[in-house]
Amino acid sequence: MRYLGRIATLAKESNELALTHINFLAMQEMVVRAVKRIIRGLIRGLPTTHIPDCIAHTLNCLLGHELNPNPVATLSKDNHAYVSLTPEKLHKSIHDEVLLRYRFQLPNGFIETMAKEKKVPLLREVCLRSGIQIEARDYLFAASAESTDAPTAEAVSPTGKKGAKQDKTEKQDKQSRKVTKSKKRATTFEPKDILTLLPLVKQASIKSSYADEAFEAGKTSLAQGHRQLGLELLLESLALHEQTYGFLHPETARCYQALAMIYYHSDDKETALEFQRKAVIVSERTLGVDSPEALHNYLNLGLFEHAAGRSLTALKYLKHAIQYWDLIYGKNHPDSATADNNVAVMLQSLQDFDMSLKFFVRAKETQEQAHGGDHVILASCHHVLAKAYALHGDFDTAIKEEQLAYDMFLEKAGAEDVRTKDAAMWLKELKTTADFNAHQAQYEKAVNDLQHHQQMAPTGKATSLSAAAAAAAASNKIAVTEAAIRAANAEAQVGSRGHLSLDELMEYINNQGPASAGTKGRKAKANSSKRTNKK
Repeated sequence: MRYLGRIATLAKESNELALTHINFLAMQEMVVRAVKRIIRGLIRGLPTTHIPDCIAHTLNCLLGHELNPNPVATLSKDNHAYVSLTPEKLHKSIHDEVLLRYRFQLPNGFIETMAKEKKVPLLREVCLRSGIQIEARDYLFAASAESTDAPTAEAVSPTGKKGAKQDKTEKQDKQSRKVTKSKKRATTFEPKDILTLLPLVKQASIKSSYADEAFEAGKTSLAQGHRQLGLELLLESLALHEQTYGFLHPETARCYQALAMIYYHSDDKETALEFQRKAVIVSERTLGVDSPEALHNYLNLGLFEHAAGRSLTALKYLKHAIQYWDLIYGKNHPDSATADNNVAVMLQSLQDFDMSLKFFVRAKETQEQAHGGDHVILASCHHVLAKAYALHGDFDTAIKEEQLAYDMFLEKAGAEDVRTKDAAMWLKELKTTADFNAHQAQYEKAVNDLQHHQQMAPTGKATSLSAAAAAAAASNKIAVTEAAIRAANAEAQVGSRGHLSLDELMEYINNQGPASAGTKGRKAKANSSKRTNKK
């Protein structure tokens, strides 16, 4: 941790967008650890009754300055060091602490920006590093947040209708919100919100070498094609994990997760789901519901459920993971793009193209912010977006996105790359489809104009002439359509009948395909015998 300042300096000097997030994480970690040391110094020597007031006042100076720019400690009559603390003094103390311990100068306004954009992640990190346990409630960080104090997410059934239990729960939540809103707070945190201080104990994790060796041997056997031997070694490693660590242990959860991924790639989806559910339960019990490993297990569980055909259940798991992900890391985390892509794919399988398009766009924006606009990952995002726009029916935008993807693949990977060829093929298909839709629209417009003229024309000969023209136009349309179908399917596979016209298909179905020589002979004999009997 003492090299965080050096890491932040190197990431900043590289001028690479891919390292921008690393630079931010390093600076955030330095700020959190500086706040931890400041709180530790302030509460040292304080009476037990003043510790909650000291912590609440420090958090108000750090995170609640938008609600109250000049917070005052509850026990301000006592002449303790924390009573004179202000947001400006706290920010200066953080700058000095970071410069002293990490030899890094924080940018001007960085603490204010981070406290404004990532309030909940910063509060969570400070509490975890300092061992502070606070009350679970909706904290007001700004005056404008009073009207939107309640969370916006609603529990809605897959059909879009709310059940009776959900209505009852919502009424209870509204009543509790009214009670909490009845008393307006002057500051974000109060001494009663600080529940307790917990000791932080560091411990070296002990690992079983036999279990790890058996697991690696199993993976090696699977890679060499010895499936049965590999699975036996993996199950033996699982038994060693359960015997050595017990069922509720992070290492056992990691073993469950690795086995689930192996079975998933082996097309044994039900076994993979069984192990992945165990990994989720164990990781939540041992590491916490908001731990990164538990969230990754939820994302994998959603992926496995979607592969098993249960997309609605998969979306619930991914929604849970994304909500906690935003709570822990805030918006626009680079890894959140993968979750957004998975959600978009699942929504496409449910024929919800509008919502899937929004998730694809958000994933592209996250990748662009993390890697820049000329990275090869952005080309893949444009390629996926082109398909999404095509399913949405917007072929003009789809062609633009696919053209961007093709140009970027051509520049970054070359003309012989598989991705470049795939983008070129999709670009050609999209242009063909767009031209066909344009011609179809022109034809429909011509038909509508013809019908309009028929209605406006006088009765008699003009009507018969217009009817004849309409019939001729309809016959020409049928002929042109059949010719287009034959031309498009000229290279159809042997045995395929998709290129035949409607009359030819009906004739083929009624005759049950071309008969063999023996069948033809038997049919000829049968027909001759029928003619003889008639005679």
